[in-house]
Order: sequence, then C-alpha cells, then structure tokens
Amino acid sequence: MSQPIHGTYGPPGPYGSLNPHGGGAQPPPPPRRRGGRALLAAVAALVVLGGGGAWWYAGTGDRDGKSPAAGGSAPPPAQAHPGPSGTAPPDLDPAVADRVNAARAADEAKLLYLRRNTVDVPASGVAVHGPWQVGDTVVTAMYRTITAHSAADGREKWRLALDGDLCSASTRMTADRRIAVVTKDGPGKKGDCRRLRMIDLNTGRAGWETRIDKENGSDVSETYSLAFTGGTVAVGRLGASSAYRLTDGKRLFGSPPVTGCVPYAFAGGPKLVAAASCLRPGGGGREEVQELDPVTGAVRWRHPLPAGSRVQGVYSVAPLVVAVGDDAGATTGVFALTDSGARRSALTGAAGFDAHCGDPGDSELLSCRTVVDGDTLYVATAPGADGGEGNAIVAVDLATGKTVRRVATPAKALARPLGMSGRDLLFDAAPLDDGPHLVGSVAPGGTTPRVLMRAPVGRAQEEGRLSDPEPLYADGRYLLVTGRVDGFGDDQEREAATMMAFGT
Repeated sequence: MSQPIHGTYGPPGPYGSLNPHGGGAQPPPPPRRRGGRALLAAVAALVVLGGGGAWWYAGTGDRDGKSPAAGGSAPPPAQAHPGPSGTAPPDLDPAVADRVNAARAADEAKLLYLRRNTVDVPASGVAVHGPWQVGDTVVTAMYRTITAHSAADGREKWRLALDGDLCSASTRMTADRRIAVVTKDGPGKKGDCRRLRMIDLNTGRAGWETRIDKENGSDVSETYSLAFTGGTVAVGRLGASSAYRLTDGKRLFGSPPVTGCVPYAFAGGPKLVAAASCLRPGGGGREEVQELDPVTGAVRWRHPLPAGSRVQGVYSVAPLVVAVGDDAGATTGVFALTDSGARRSALTGAAGFDAHCGDPGDSELLSCRTVVDGDTLYVATAPGADGGEGNAIVAVDLATGKTVRRVATPAKALARPLGMSGRDLLFDAAPLDDGPHLVGSVAPGGTTPRVLMRAPVGRAQEEGRLSDPEPLYADGRYLLVTGRVDGFGDDQEREAATMMAFGT
C-alpha cells in the first residue's frame, strides 16, 4: 500500500516516473458531496455558543506572479521542463490505442492516446484539480504535483513539485493564465491548509505566496472556494473569507464580524458574487447571495434566500443565475437576478435540472456544468426525468424562466452541455450501454443535433476507469480527464487511467 510520503514512480528523468495503465461503460456522475454543509452547521453552532478553452471564463488580473507577498516564505523552486520528442513514454501505452483503433468503425474517431498515472498518491486517494487548457496544453493538479501535457499527443511538457499537500485550486484561470492554489503549511497530516499561492500555467512556475490567517474563531475549514475578479483573488471557506491582490498577494479585506452575514464561497468574472451565511439573533441562520466590491469587500447588494434554502451554485455571473436547494442537496429553485440583485425570473422545472455542481463549501460557485449564451441557459435534466434511462438538455429563456426547447440527445446516454462554438451549443453524450460516446452541436433555435465526433466503441473499458471525468473539446479533439486517482496500492495507482483523447 502507499505510504504517507510520496513522489513519482520510476527513475528520475524528464517525465518523472512513467508507466502504462489499463470495464464497462462510463458510469453516471456520482452524487453531489454535502460534507461541507455539515461543517457549516457546526460552524454556525460554534459561533452561537462562543459568540479555456473556449468555455472557461478567463477573469482579468495584472500580470506579475513573481514577487513573494510581504512576510511570506519563498515559493518552491519550479521544476518545469519540456517534454522530449521521439519514442512514446511508457505512461502513454500505445498498445491500447492500437487495439481500439484497429476495431473502430469508419465513422468513429481515433483514440489518440491514453495516459496513465505517474504520481504516487496516499492510500486514501486524491482529487484531480482542473483541467485548465492553455493553448495546446492541458494542466492538472493533484496531491503535491502540477503537470502539463500536450493536448495533441499527451506528452508531458512540464511538472511543478509542491512542497505541501494540495488542498484546493481555483476552477478558472486569470486572463494571463494563472491559477490560485492552497497547500498545507507543513508535512503530511501535521500541516494546516493555509498557504495561498499563484501558479503561472504558461511556464509552470510558482509565483508569490502568502499565509491565509484566521479571520475569526470559526475559521477552521481545510477546503477553499477560490475566484478571480479584476485584480483580486477571493478566498472563501466555511466560516470566513478573505481577498488578496493578484499582483503581490497583499490582503485586501476579510470577513465582517461573525454576528453578520459571512461570505463563504465565491463566483468570479465580471463581478464578485458570494454565497453568505447569516446568523439570526437567538440562534438559527439563513443564507443570502451578495455582490461585493472586489477591492474593499463592501456589499453592493443582498438577495436573501427563503428560510431553509442554501446556495447550490452559480450557473452564470453575467447574466446572474443562481441555483438553491435544501439541506439534503435537492434543487428547489433556480433564479435569474438583475444587476442590482432583484429577482428577474424563476426557472420552471428547476427541480429536474442536473447541473452537477460541487459543494459550495469546497469549490468555486461557478463549477456547475451549465452554459449561458445571452439570455438562454442550457442545462442537463436529471437521468430518468423523461421516463427513459438517459436525460436531455433543455434551453431556458432567462427573461421568462420558461423552457423553450429540448435537444434530442441519444436515448441511452447522459448528455451535458460543454460550451459554445460561435452560436452553436456543444454537448457530449456518454452511453449507459455499449453504444458510442459522442460530441455534438445544435444550431441556435434548433433541437436536432449534428454529430461532430463519435468515440470508438472499443474505448468503453478504459473510459470506465476514469472517475467522473471532466470533458474538453477544442480544435477537433475531445479529451476526458479523470476527477480522482485512488491509492489502493502502487501497482493499481500506476494502472490508473488519467486522460484519454480522441480525434481524427
């Protein structure tokens, strides 16, 4: 079994350690995690008692990332390096691609490559953060390693070793392609998740870092919601929040007094939107949506939620669309809000949506798998909502809240929106049986999709090894990146599939 301290497999070299990996159809996404909500309730009780690619939003920010914040320790040395050309490294396993492609049909795309894990992880396994697409490079992060691979051939381009366990990472990038990460400030389980760092994905080098000091006695979370607006990186967590300047890591503002409404999760972009937890006099609490000034933290407007409602996620910042739910994780409403935070519309059929949002307590609010184009929202329905095994994608008019059309997706598949290509919606559909995995597009106002790519049927066994994969589609290539690597033993870790790519 894996031990608490880990590195990479194999002898040192340009790829660190490289090894190959190697059923069934892809399973549906796992249910949303609700662990953060339990901690939120505990925090509330404590206070009462104690007193890119084309579909990623690229936020704005000043380019710097080289100056350590005042009082912070020096960042770890970058270990970025170019990947060599020539013979495929062993973690690319060309035999799998050869086998799958030999059996593919004429209308199916090729399996371009299959990547296997190269990072030794703890026995409990780790989440894979990202992917972030930087031109023709795909970047992922897990445990103590950030790695970039070529989207075209899967070869490693650079690798950055972190000197502390990775706790959280921003879902999106700044305009100049940097991400924020939080790592532990000490080795193994002894450290706290308190080191905020900026990482330049263009070069694979670490920039400034600073310590996230506790804002109050309830600031006990180990996971963070990281978001960018203008020159600010906002850092939310259950019980507290802080914000720092992108150029140098200087703290801009922190949580208000614990007797007020405390932001704990953020959505960035053209404005800074927060989910805030509010205590009531005498006990109990509620939540509200806020817009904050990204420099001062001043609240520009508040939108209180009904009693018992919790923020599930933000489908879009501009226009602003917010999903709310109950403590059990069920969606109870999706609302479009105006620029001043007033109710614009309530979306009909919201209880049947499946946006697959992460827990607001440990992810950016904008992690939901939805697409907004102007005043139209595209969102998947829950499996079985139409009486069949699969689901559908619906288009909702945000001005009225009404569903205006349904995209005809395959009957035995789980479809999800990917983004926009011009005015066309892009989506993928993962089969529930042995059928093809496809990528399609739908013209504005249309319901009948056009198939852009069919992944070969023979890829199903390997694809089934990916855990809740995140899709990327750009430049005629379709990538699936695993969301988790489990540490059931070194041999199985080396065999874990981490990324597959399909194309012509």
